[in-house]
Amino acid sequence: MMTIAPPPQVAGRDLYWTVVEAALAEVFQEDVAPARRLRADLAAAPAAEQDLFYHAEPFDVAADLCGADPTPVQIAAYRHLLARLAPQALAAPRPSSDMPQPPRGNHTPVRQLELFPRLS
Repeated sequence: MMTIAPPPQVAGRDLYWTVVEAALAEVFQEDVAPARRLRADLAAAPAAEQDLFYHAEPFDVAADLCGADPTPVQIAAYRHLLARLAPQALAAPRPSSDMPQPPRGNHTPVRQLELFPRLS
């Protein structure tokens, strides 16, 4: 398995893509080329689309790129990857159990906006 180490002082979008590539390589055992193509395509997109895109979790981007439905084991592997590459991400506030939760039962799920087609 290929392991991607963070370059020193990686910040912002560079760190985001380091995590996406590491998730592809280490968690899903997939090639990182689709992430590199997506990053290049995204760099040419309007700023508003870029801003929206970077709200996605890097793990979700990696899973979408390889068409995976993550397992609990892969989710745990991603958490370990984050602890190594971006420990500050683990310290970010997460919703607590006392926050309002989405309704359960009969409801219509919100359709996710796809800004970019899936790359194969």
